[in-house]
Amino acid sequence: GAFHFVTGPSASGKTTFSHKLALALRAEVSERQGQLNAAKRDLDLAIEARPDAPELRYARARLLEKMDRCGEAVRDYDVALLKDPDNDDAIAARGRCKLSDGRIFDGLGDMIYALF
Repeated sequence: GAFHFVTGPSASGKTTFSHKLALALRAEVSERQGQLNAAKRDLDLAIEARPDAPELRYARARLLEKMDRCGEAVRDYDVALLKDPDNDDAIAARGRCKLSDGRIFDGLGDMIYALF
């Protein structure tokens, strides 16, 4: 059934594209319900299957920021921006995290870059 579909990898033991998508969707639902740790676990699994997917890194970075884990969020924003360097939202969010961590000049640099 659908529940098994989102709880584990395929019969071959590999995480399929549809499984990654199901994990990402379940993470979004968990986040909306305030279950941030459950959302992070699902995003971790989805990223394990597709470490190069910038949208997953961006989603986890946003979640980590919400969890006040900006140091980790910056790392995910960095990876996402390697694949999607023109993502102004990710650049600004990374700047916010850097500011939150006391990295004033780095954070302001990102914020200014995102504006222009």
